[in-house]
Amino acid sequence: MSQCFQVERPKSFEARRNTLLVPCSVHPFNTVKQGKGEIADDICLIIGEQLLDKTNDCSEDLKKALFLVGQIGGNEFNYGLLQESHVTQAKRFEGNKEKGLCLRDQKTEKQAHGTTRGSRNFTKNYRILHKSLNLEIRNRICRRAGYELGLPSLPVLLFGDSLADTGNCIRESICGARTACARLPYGMNFSQKKTTGRCSNGMLMIDFIALESGLPLLNPIKDQTANFRHGADFAVAGATALPVEILENEKMVNLSTNSSLSVQLDWMSSHFQTNGYTDRPDKLEKALFLVGGIGGNEFIFSLLEGKTMEETQRMVPEVVEAIIHGVRRVISLGATQIVVPGNFPGGCFPIALTIFMTDNSSAYDEHHCLKDFNNLIIFFNDHLRQAILDLKKEYPNITLIYGDYYNAYLWLLQNAASLGFEKNSLQKACCGTGGDYNFDIHIKCGDPGVSVCVDPSTYISWDGAHLTQEAYSWLARWLIDNNILPQLNWAPSLSV
Repeated sequence: MSQCFQVERPKSFEARRNTLLVPCSVHPFNTVKQGKGEIADDICLIIGEQLLDKTNDCSEDLKKALFLVGQIGGNEFNYGLLQESHVTQAKRFEGNKEKGLCLRDQKTEKQAHGTTRGSRNFTKNYRILHKSLNLEIRNRICRRAGYELGLPSLPVLLFGDSLADTGNCIRESICGARTACARLPYGMNFSQKKTTGRCSNGMLMIDFIALESGLPLLNPIKDQTANFRHGADFAVAGATALPVEILENEKMVNLSTNSSLSVQLDWMSSHFQTNGYTDRPDKLEKALFLVGGIGGNEFIFSLLEGKTMEETQRMVPEVVEAIIHGVRRVISLGATQIVVPGNFPGGCFPIALTIFMTDNSSAYDEHHCLKDFNNLIIFFNDHLRQAILDLKKEYPNITLIYGDYYNAYLWLLQNAASLGFEKNSLQKACCGTGGDYNFDIHIKCGDPGVSVCVDPSTYISWDGAHLTQEAYSWLARWLIDNNILPQLNWAPSLSV
């Protein structure tokens, strides 16, 4: 046993926080770059404490040591939740757990109890908190160690609209000025209760997919200060698959953004040239591309312009062609693993149920969704799925997956009660006002006087057009387990 390690049994955590135990002859950390104290510095970054006074003398021993930091830090959350404090209040401890793994004074501990309103679903919120927290803590540790260990980069590149935008819209002049997603209550359940540009109360599906895959959250490409080591998000709220020129020919105007799919793909090309991807197509072989979901906004615009379902349906082949053209572009740059999502059953969303409300009971299905609207989406999804199958024949060595958002949402709706959603609020907006669906096209979430439901985690719809963090988490789980990731030759690994 090296003299560098103090083998004793301290009586308190305060006493043992500076103690190193259990040296190990073989451990992945032994490949960390050489240098006096650098491994100790990395470990100190993780737990936030100076572990050893004799760092320079013990560098070789530290490289062979196995550090077990935890299991600790869970009781703080239990205390907070048992006092019925809101999940976001308890999640304040995330920073303390990462930095110190111990509470030094009573002041910080008292914050766990909080004063915010209680959760109406303790079990579900407890699960969500610990799931997201454990993933985040794990990923932070792995990222810090992983950068030194030289883990392979497995980027995710995402294109789409507001269902996937992690902050591009708010960085555009027109889109940023018009969107409500730039201000609270959007982001109210996000870490530190901050707005990020996501059109939800918290995280999106892509965030949960990234966390489950061991990756950090994707940064929006418009954030010039961001790190894009693990990929980038090119999606923009309000975006369409069709270019604005084609929309104008159809007498449709997109007031939100001009950043259609083709524009997002141009951003991608510039990003690749700047970062050396064009000269190294092998860097993209294990990358995951999500081209969509996109294409739903065109149909909304068309119907709002007074076009019939039949007229709107005639747009479908052109929309599908634009998406497939985008898939071809990413393939030409070296993409080998591509997911092309379809659309959700928009006829189940409060926005459609309000705008196209009718007294004709036969217009609704067993879930009280609009049949005609969903039939339009089914028609689009079927055409998109067939186009993907045709493309597979052309590119047999490329993994092309249809992302089945439609059936993922139906699964969520059919199992909503057992998943903890309020039965009487399945098609009501959490953040909204007025009408049968708590939605008003003229007075929306984020406007003055518009209230937020007591517990967003019991609602599927956030603002009538977008979903809650809780809904996105379940949809991401369904897609991961049943649709997308099982078909991919893609999985982050911590092997060294």
